[in-house]
Order: sequence, then C-alpha cells, then structure tokens
Amino acid sequence: MINSKCLEIERQTLLQFKSGLSDPAHRLSSWIGDDCYSWVGITCSNDITKHVVKLDLQNVVILQSYYISSFYTSCDINKALGGKLDPTLVNLQQLHFLDLSCNYFNGIHIPEFMGSFQKLEYLSLSQAGFIGIIPHQFGNLSALKFLDLSYNYIHGNFLIIDNAGWLSGLTSLKYLNLSYVDMSHASNWLSAINMLPSLLDIHLSECGLHFPTLNLQYLNFTSLSTLDLSANSINSTLPNWLFNVSNLEYLYLGDNEFKGKIPSNIQKLDISQSSLLVL
Repeated sequence: MINSKCLEIERQTLLQFKSGLSDPAHRLSSWIGDDCYSWVGITCSNDITKHVVKLDLQNVVILQSYYISSFYTSCDINKALGGKLDPTLVNLQQLHFLDLSCNYFNGIHIPEFMGSFQKLEYLSLSQAGFIGIIPHQFGNLSALKFLDLSYNYIHGNFLIIDNAGWLSGLTSLKYLNLSYVDMSHASNWLSAINMLPSLLDIHLSECGLHFPTLNLQYLNFTSLSTLDLSANSINSTLPNWLFNVSNLEYLYLGDNEFKGKIPSNIQKLDISQSSLLVL
C-alpha cells in the first residue's frame, strides 16, 4: 500500500519551521495533524516516498494603480509571515520549489543554509524584508533555474552582493532578478553572469552597478531575451557584445547615460533619461 503521509522527519521539520515564524493572519492554521501533504503551501511528491518538494508561502500580492493604465504590486502586510528561518529546514533535501516572497522578515539576513538545497529549481525571496550580504553558499544551487531576490530593503538597508563570484555556480539558471540588490562593490558581476549559458532574463535595476569594463572576450549567455539595467546611472558606450545577443527582444536602459546605437532586433525598448542613445 502506498504511504499517504509525508515522512515524519519532514513533518517535524515543517512544524519546527512554523514555530519560528510569526503568523498574525493564521495562514498556517492547517499545519496540524499527521498528513502534511494536505497543509497549505505544501506539495509532496507523487511517488511512494512522499517527500516535500514544494514550499509555497508567497503572501498575497495586491495590484495597485498609480496612473490610468499603469500598475505596480504591493504585499498585504497584514498577512505577512515573519520571524526567523529555522536551520532544520535543510532536512527538506528533495525541495524543488521555495517561495517566501511578499512576506516581512524585518531585516534579518538570509541564512547560509539556504545554499544547501541541492535539488532546488525555484527560489523567490522577493519583497520579504531581508538585508545584508547574500550568502556565497547560494553558488551551490547548481539546479536552480529561477532566482528572485529583488526589492528587499528596510530602513535604508538592502541585500548586498559583495563578490558576484558565487553567481557563476548557478549553471542551470534561466531567470535572475536582483533589482534593488546593492552590487556597487561587485565589480565582477558581468564576468560571473557570463558563465551562465542558459540565462533568458536578467533584471538588475537600481543595483548601483559599476562598469570597470563592459568588454567580454567571449559571450556565453547568447540565449538572452530580456536585459534590464535601468536606473544604475551608468555612463558608458553600449558594449559590442550586446549586438551579438541575437535573441534579445526586451532592453531596459532608462536612467543611465549609455552612448551608441541600439541593436535593430529589439522589440521593446526603454531608454528614458538616456538621451545619448540612437535608434
């Protein structure tokens, strides 16, 4: 007979994780009993093992309007989880999907153990109130395809990448969003990202990027379709490699001082406040 319950060690891990969280809206009220496969936000594998493979605790996202046809998203602070991330979470070694976005962890640092999930393919910690240096252990997440650490800031403090070398370890990555992450000291960000051949989308808006050089001896991320470098106050000529990304369709360069001619294959372009660019 196929076991209908999740593994006891993983059930206990989830309960320990829950005990470290604040949950003012009682979103985790279903986390009782033996059958954690039926708990809110939990998905277990369909095979006989019943490992926890998905932990989706994304908070409610609210669509707000600030112009007639323009919208932005915000998080429902009244339903946000908070507290701390218990290190026993590493017991969930079959985890493929982890989403804690739009919660409020009130300025804690992302713990190093978050780089221990060898099978993790999707990780979103966006808009969740984390600050401090992103652990270099993230470079161990070689199966990761989606990483979103964007828009984490509290009281003027941000997430920080001090050295981007760990990014080169994310060899399966297709989507990367680091918008609002302080990368002002990560001078090696471009060479690190160039080690990721599967990248399709890169979002690096308002990262404080510096460009000691934009030149690349070879181009590895040739499948790139979206590149967002907006709002970095960059003063530079458009790099030659940009013209070799044949699949590039969406290019966001607003609030910079790039100079040069835009590649002809671009379908959607934002060059607001970049008057030195030529179409």
